Amino acid sequence: MDLLEIITEYREGSISAEEAIDKIEYLLKHRPQLEQLAIELGFLSMKQLRRLLHLQESSPLSFERLAIREGYLTEQQIGLLMFEQNNRMVGMHRYSQSPSAPAPIANVGFTSNLKSSATT
Repeated sequence: MDLLEIITEYREGSISAEEAIDKIEYLLKHRPQLEQLAIELGFLSMKQLRRLLHLQESSPLSFERLAIREGYLTEQQIGLLMFEQNNRMVGMHRYSQSPSAPAPIANVGFTSNLKSSATT
């Protein structure tokens, strides 16, 4: 379930405002962190990440702004990380019929329906 689906359910009256808020908070809590994605995608090294986290302790700037200021990431890379973060959130979690019991499901992968020419 993604944010748009939650808002649609709320507007249609199928869930209450409190249920919508619970679902949105669940999605936000379980989204992958940008720091994690930057490492996974090879945008940052562990050494760079440690330095940024150390700088963040004494800075009012966000992780993204610090990474740009220090020259570790570009604005385009931050955009790609946010895009990837959103893609990993959408469709990754579903809620049971009980609004108070969100239950994650396995990651959904893509499969191809195309047959190899060798098998036809």
